[in-house]
Amino acid sequence: MPEPVNPAATLRIVLPARQVATALVLRADPVDGDPDQVISATAHRLHADAREALAIHAGDLRTIVMDDLTQAPVPPVELLAVFGADERSRSRVRAARSGIAVALVRPHEQSLSAQIAVRAAASLLTRDGDVVIDTAIPRVWQVADPGTESPRTVDWLVLDRSLGENTGMGTRTHGLARFGLPELSAAGLDAGDLPAWDATLNGLAHVLVRGLTVAESPEVGGARELRLPATLTLSLADVAAAYAEPVDPEDPTLARTTQLQLVLEPDADDTGVLRVTGSPATDLFGD
Repeated sequence: MPEPVNPAATLRIVLPARQVATALVLRADPVDGDPDQVISATAHRLHADAREALAIHAGDLRTIVMDDLTQAPVPPVELLAVFGADERSRSRVRAARSGIAVALVRPHEQSLSAQIAVRAAASLLTRDGDVVIDTAIPRVWQVADPGTESPRTVDWLVLDRSLGENTGMGTRTHGLARFGLPELSAAGLDAGDLPAWDATLNGLAHVLVRGLTVAESPEVGGARELRLPATLTLSLADVAAAYAEPVDPEDPTLARTTQLQLVLEPDADDTGVLRVTGSPATDLFGD
């Protein structure tokens, strides 16, 4: 049984001073032209949100042409397959002979706009037949047309389900570490509740990413912290916001809430993992 959570407790998530946003654009043919010029000449095609993010970080964005991928940080295709890469994408990765790395290092409070800028730049550099790698997970990124809206919270994450030994099913996020945030995990779940828990973790992720803009800066050491109650109230409206779903503001179900108990634990990632318990399947999605 998990240890009881003190509802009055506050979790302090220490955020790194700087975050790195990176994407790899891989192609079978040599890279021709200057990537920076391509981005500058085509930025007008971007959706307004992405265009604004790219403009904010234009002076700091770095593009590196990779003529030889043997020394490049390209993830193994087997790992990409784990995170959803289909055979067509894997074949393109295997066939790639050159590429462009897009990178941006910014203070953590700008980590969301930095990620948007890197994704936007990668979309402008992508040609037919290219494959884009989101290195934060890692996965093959299905880069949308540059003119589409900025990514939703769920577009920054993947959910990985697992079967525990005598402890039911589990689900865990991958991708929040790109913002310096802990990943989210729930275990001991009934299989029928997994879709509800996936949606719940996405909603909680949205709350955390939104909270980056209001992270506090204690005087001692200057490290910024994201402070969360150990018992957090999540609403169905938060879940809908993670998917950027159009909603009827008069829909009474959006007012549904659930109490989630959060425990911050160390993990292989420096950011740790938030273990989440509660009853959202019933509270948010029950009849």
